[in-house]
Amino acid sequence: MRADRLVATLLFLQERGRVTVPEVAAELEVSERTARRDLEALAAAGIPVYSQRGRGGGWSLVGGARTNLTGLTADETRALFLVTGPLSATPELRTALRKLVRALPPTMRAQAQAATRAGVVDATDWSRNAVTADATHRSALQSAVVDGIRVRLGYAGIGKPIGERTVDPLGLVAKAGVDYLVAGTDKGLRTFRLSRVTSVEPTGEPANR
Repeated sequence: MRADRLVATLLFLQERGRVTVPEVAAELEVSERTARRDLEALAAAGIPVYSQRGRGGGWSLVGGARTNLTGLTADETRALFLVTGPLSATPELRTALRKLVRALPPTMRAQAQAATRAGVVDATDWSRNAVTADATHRSALQSAVVDGIRVRLGYAGIGKPIGERTVDPLGLVAKAGVDYLVAGTDKGLRTFRLSRVTSVEPTGEPANR
C-alpha cells in the first residue's frame, strides 16, 4: 500500500540523511518513477523534504529534521526486540522490525539490532523432529481473536474422528510448551490444542466475548 511506502521512504530518508531516487527505488523494490512520486508526495504533504539537483544532489530532510514514530525509551525498545527478535519468522514481523529500527535514534539502533540476535526459538527436538505441528492454523486463529470473529473449527480430539464446531475465539495460550486456543462454545469455555486443529473457517459473525 502507498501509505506503507511513504512511511518506509521517510524512515529511509532519516536513516541516510540524503538519498537519490534510484536508491529509494532499490530499497523499496519499486520503479524509479514510483519512488520519485512518493518523494514528491511527502513534500506536498508538508514534510520538510527537498531535492537538490546536480552532482552530489538528492533528496533530504530540511535541517536534518526527524520524525519520531516510536516514543519508546531505550529500556522499552530493548525489551520489545528481546521478545520479538526470536519470533520474527514471518515476513510481516521482519518488515515491521526493520521499520522500527529505522525510526529509532542512532544511539538506540545498535542495541535494538543486537537484542534481536540475543535469543533463538527452535521448534525441533534434539533429533531434529518437529515438536509441534500447530503453526499451520495459528495465523488464522490469531486474526480471528484480534478481529473478534466467530470461526468454524475442525478439530480431532483424542481417540475421536475429526469434527466441526463453531466457537468464539478468546485468545491463544502457551502452557508448558504446548499451544492452545481458548474459546467460548455452546457448552461454555473450552481449550483446543492447536496441534489437533484441522481447519479454521471465519464465519464473518462477531464473536461473543
